[in-house]
Amino acid sequence: MQEREKQLNDSNIESRREAVEKLSGVKDLSCIPLLMTAMKDSSWRVRKTAVDILFKDYQVSEYIDGLIKLLYIEDNAGARNSAIEALIRLGRKATVYLIEAFKTPNKDVRKFIIDVLGELMDNRSLDLMLDAIRDEDENVRATAVEHLGKVGEPSVVDALIDILENGDLWSAYPAADALGRIGNKKAVPHLLRALKRKPLREPVLKALGSLADASTIDNVISFLQDSSRNIREQALRTIEKMYHNGVDAGLITSELRRMLGDMAIELLVEYAGLTGAR
Repeated sequence: MQEREKQLNDSNIESRREAVEKLSGVKDLSCIPLLMTAMKDSSWRVRKTAVDILFKDYQVSEYIDGLIKLLYIEDNAGARNSAIEALIRLGRKATVYLIEAFKTPNKDVRKFIIDVLGELMDNRSLDLMLDAIRDEDENVRATAVEHLGKVGEPSVVDALIDILENGDLWSAYPAADALGRIGNKKAVPHLLRALKRKPLREPVLKALGSLADASTIDNVISFLQDSSRNIREQALRTIEKMYHNGVDAGLITSELRRMLGDMAIELLVEYAGLTGAR
């Protein structure tokens, strides 16, 4: 075992990878620390070989604590990323362990765990996600909000609406985007109110395009004359998306003419030029 550990520190990448490969099939728990050491290697090939052996030869319970400990390493992004990829690859087998591991004062690790759980899409982690949108760290909150956008349950919609209306900008911005992706029209009146907050207008307009509620077309058109070019362009993209999502073309045209007159044609021609140049 000491010889293998020595070989893991060899300056030659291929030599280190071969040392890891020799641990394959041994199925001895004393090999797990060596495999964890290999996951800190500078070479992704060495790290991948170590992960493959862990998955093949050992039970999840025998090594998952080691994977989670790698998330705490601040000066080795390769080790952290390999651990995150391995945890995602484990799928729902990792959920219970990650929920428990979330009870840490380390905000970076909490964020990594939310990222992994967000990819796993396991309803067992839903309560944790809903708690995480109130986390003391803004990055954890924003990450939890972003991942909740993949879940369509009513409880999630209510929580996101609350964040949109009462949360800080860092969380409200992804909440608007998440509500658009979920597509529950319960969010429409809350999104319309959020248009009063300038920093939220872009994601809110984008969300309204996804929801494609014909009753909001006037609200969107009003932003075609906004002082911000980015908002004007987003309003045009929103109208285009509403059309593609089923809002009647005749309604869109009549409202454009009623609210903007001949200026509507100029704006649409300008937008056609912009999209054609992309």
